[in-house]
Amino acid sequence: MAMAASDLGLLRSLALAGAGITSLPRLSVQDALDDGRLVHVLPSWVWPTTNLYLLHRGGRFVTPRVRAFIDHMRAALDLRGQRPPAP
Repeated sequence: MAMAASDLGLLRSLALAGAGITSLPRLSVQDALDDGRLVHVLPSWVWPTTNLYLLHRGGRFVTPRVRAFIDHMRAALDLRGQRPPAP
């Protein structure tokens, strides 16, 4: 059986339930890899690199929620060695 889904949470849940294998961003499964709930089955295979863009309306005022998300993503990418450019 094969399944396609765009919901990363669903794919993660299915993998954790033992329903098969999936390809997910490391950020979304690192905790499960660390504690052994998931196993990296193709460690030598890597998805091609792509660009990630965070876009917002701009202007002088950025809501605290948007600023928190931007800061979180910058920190998460920095942890992976992907130093994003400063705003």
